Amino acid sequence: TAHEHGTAHARRIITYAETDRFESWPRPQPIVAADMHDSPDTDVYTNSYSPWPGADAHLLFPALYHHNGDFTDVHMMTSRDGLRWQRPLREPVVPGGEPGTNSEGGVYAGCGLVSLKEGEVSLPFTPRRASHNRVFFDNSLSEAGVMTATWRQDGFVSLEAESVGAFTTLIMDFTGSHLELNAYTRLGGEIRVELADASNDNRRTLSPPIEGRTFEDCDPVSGDHLSRIVTWKGESDLSSWAGRPVRVRFQMRRARLYAMQFV
Repeated sequence: TAHEHGTAHARRIITYAETDRFESWPRPQPIVAADMHDSPDTDVYTNSYSPWPGADAHLLFPALYHHNGDFTDVHMMTSRDGLRWQRPLREPVVPGGEPGTNSEGGVYAGCGLVSLKEGEVSLPFTPRRASHNRVFFDNSLSEAGVMTATWRQDGFVSLEAESVGAFTTLIMDFTGSHLELNAYTRLGGEIRVELADASNDNRRTLSPPIEGRTFEDCDPVSGDHLSRIVTWKGESDLSSWAGRPVRVRFQMRRARLYAMQFV
C-alpha cells in the first residue's frame, strides 16, 4: 500500500523491493496501480502472485476493490521479468459483486496455480457474501469456502478467428526442431502455418515462404489439442532453420490459438 504525501494520495497499489539482507531493504518501487482505463474509485488489493507453469513468465491475480460498489473482483496480469506488468484482459477473470452468487461482497484469489487435472490449471479463490466495509460491522456473513477457477493449460487468453483470420509474427529466431500448438477449432475449422525466411527483411511483405513449409504444404490442424506438432506433407523437422531469423504466418478458420512453442 502506498501512502506518500503528494504522490499516491492513499491509493492502494503493488510495490516491489528485493534484498539479500533481511534487516536492510531498499525503497519499494511501484509496479502495479489502477490506470487510466479503470474507474477512479478502483484500488489494487491482494496481488496473488504465481509463476506461469512451464513458461519463463509470471502471473498476478490481483483483487481490485471498487469503492462505489464496495466489492472486489479478480483480474489477471502478465509479465516476463516480474517488474513490468500488463493486463491483457480488462474484464475480471473471477467476477464479484453480483447478487445471489455467494460473492456479492467480492472475491479474493490465493497465491499459486495448482494442477488438479492433467492439461488444466486452477486458481484457488474465496468468495465473500459480506461486502468489504460491511464485514467490519456485521461478520455474520462469513466466507463461502474455497473454490477454484480452472483453465486449460496455457488457456488464459487466445487469438481467435470466429470466421476467418490471419496474422504474422515479428521476426524471431528459435531453438528446437518442431513447432507445437495449443489450439482448438470448431466444426469445420482449421489452422495452417507457414514459415518465412526473414534474413533480408524488416517488413513481413518481403519475407519469402520457405520451400516445403508453406501454407499449401501444411497439414491442417483441426480439433482440440494441447500439444499438436505442425507438419507439412507429413514432415515436421525445422532444425535447419534453428537460430536463423524467421517469421511464422498463420491462417485460421473458426479457431483459437492459445500458445505456440518450438520444441
